[in-house]
Amino acid sequence: MIGAVTALLLSAGAQAHGVGGAWVQVPGATIFAGEPFELWGADFGHNATVDIALSTGDQIYPVGQVVAGEDGHFTTSIAAPDALPAGFVELTATTEAGVSSSVWVQVGRGSAAAPPAAWWMDPSVLVLGALVIGGLVAIGVMLFRRRTTQPATATRQLSSRRG
Repeated sequence: MIGAVTALLLSAGAQAHGVGGAWVQVPGATIFAGEPFELWGADFGHNATVDIALSTGDQIYPVGQVVAGEDGHFTTSIAAPDALPAGFVELTATTEAGVSSSVWVQVGRGSAAAPPAAWWMDPSVLVLGALVIGGLVAIGVMLFRRRTTQPATATRQLSSRRG
């Protein structure tokens, strides 16, 4: 029985990556207009030339080509067009042989690079600053207590010697 099931599974043919066809993926959560983004693809065919385009529905933006490897896979970095509007776009990868795959991608506003935070907003700087200020306050309190207690002690000592 086990042999029959094994033979049936082996003769059924394998589906690459479990999807049975070409696929593309943008591993980042969001792409940004005018900036490069990473793109992965698989099962497009042996050394196939793959055309990459982004579409908003009304506008198609051809963004480049990539040549798949011996195994039909590719990893590349492609720049998103400057005119790409924020929202969702469809990324389509197509070969001359008609093999195609698409994925929806979110286009963000602004830039992928976060603006640098002010140096004083860094948590380590805030903690260090709090420790330094706390230490200075503690030293100031100790010095103030010492000055206010010493003269009173000296006055008592002089009074006790006279009496």
